[in-house]
Amino acid sequence: MNHFRYNNYRNTIPEKSLERMKKYSEINWKKIDRSALENYLEKLEKTDKLTTKSNIYYNLFQFFLLILVG
Repeated sequence: MNHFRYNNYRNTIPEKSLERMKKYSEINWKKIDRSALENYLEKLEKTDKLTTKSNIYYNLFQFFLLILVG
């Protein structure tokens, strides 16, 4: 069994947003925060993969261009 240690972090919420959130006290806002962070990280990782793939294709294009042109 793997054990992970999670670091705590604090998030400052604007007063106006906090007041709006209080109307929905049944909502687990920490869970939503974690979910939003996870979704954002997934998007960043996908972007990284696309960028890496783009760089590989660009480098291959440059390589073949050098071969063809000289």
